[in-house]
Amino acid sequence: MDFTSVLINEQNKKKAFGKRAKTAITFALLAPSLVFLFQLIFSIFTGIIVVFCPTLFESTMSFLVEIVGYLFYIGIPYLIIKLIYKRVNKNVEYNVVRRSSPKAPALYIFGAVGVGYLINFTINILFGSIIEKYSADLGIQANGVLEIILCFVLYAILPALLEEWAFRGILCKNLLPYGKGGAIIISSIIFGIAHVDPPRIIFATAFGMILAVCYEYTGSLKIPMLIHFINNAISVTASLFPEDSPLVILISQVILGIMGCGIAAIIYYANKGIERKKISITKPNTIGFKLTISEMLKRAGLNFALIPLVILYAIFFALYFIV
Repeated sequence: MDFTSVLINEQNKKKAFGKRAKTAITFALLAPSLVFLFQLIFSIFTGIIVVFCPTLFESTMSFLVEIVGYLFYIGIPYLIIKLIYKRVNKNVEYNVVRRSSPKAPALYIFGAVGVGYLINFTINILFGSIIEKYSADLGIQANGVLEIILCFVLYAILPALLEEWAFRGILCKNLLPYGKGGAIIISSIIFGIAHVDPPRIIFATAFGMILAVCYEYTGSLKIPMLIHFINNAISVTASLFPEDSPLVILISQVILGIMGCGIAAIIYYANKGIERKKISITKPNTIGFKLTISEMLKRAGLNFALIPLVILYAIFFALYFIV
């Protein structure tokens, strides 16, 4: 085989790789569309039921209905996407290596949460008017121990488990073979969009990048799940009690301490480094190509899958803030 044939063969492989990457990005963009669609289906279904059985959505039962709905409109769409990815990436070798835990793992975990709070603080300063206009109130109300437990299940435990499985364990993981930076950014933007209202989108996208980097570095969902749980558990606890209650005042002090951990983590890891071992999570796949961040974002920005996503997002935004 002469040099020209080798070059043509490599170019063909690169084009095929680019097409597979575009297909993977397409299905990643279709994932939140499916979630919005399933949420609409569930909302219509519950709307019909509430007419005939309004007591079903009172008190404790309402939490159970929301838990079932959450499992329905997050679990099923991402299970579908996971099955599709098995076909899309069937010729891609991952070779994911689980690294040892990072240096000072406690600082790593609470530092990640703290960086998230620092980002949230910055967002509140820069986009205060938007936050005030479009921020959705969780409206968490719980009476009794059982309902408080169900609150934590619905808003802290399930999101930490299910969303990390979906956004990091499926989307990010299946985009990583095509380019690390692009995979982190695209999966995090999709994670942000899934939170609907603009202020939460901004924070969730930034926080999603932190979680995606933690996943990419460790090769495991355990640390991202723990970070996600800590963040949500603090928010849920603060939402369950009056602002002037001793517990909420204590939580505000804890948040300041965690923000301090975020600053300390940035300084510590900037000087000491994070890695115990310099091992890449994703070795080159069988083809050996990687796309740059700009190449992956271009494939996402010009993708037809954005059309249903924009339409379904607009419907949801209207239902939340206009109707």
